[in-house]
Amino acid sequence: MLSHQRFNALTARIQHSLLGRKILAAIIMRKGQDGLGVVVSIGTGNRCVKGEELSLKGETVNDCHAEIISRRGFLRFLYSELMAFDPLATEESIFQLAEDGKLKIKDDVSFHLYIR
Repeated sequence: MLSHQRFNALTARIQHSLLGRKILAAIIMRKGQDGLGVVVSIGTGNRCVKGEELSLKGETVNDCHAEIISRRGFLRFLYSELMAFDPLATEESIFQLAEDGKLKIKDDVSFHLYIR
């Protein structure tokens, strides 16, 4: 439900005929057991583009998998969270210091991949 709501919000101004999506992939982050979570990355794509739809001008991406697009967005999300981490800040972070001095994702934070 969260994935489809987020997709619809992002594409509300785009004509439905231009969307052409085949697969929807999203990564949802949950903190604790309360609430539904939040979509931190979303992507759409297709398995492959047919020959007549290929563009020699580079206007079509061939083999654009929704899972890969979503994964790339997820990595960007994690990197941005890492860069914003401050052990002295009062802001809530998904990271915490581990015993070995490295960062780890907090135990109550979970990520879920949704594909449809």
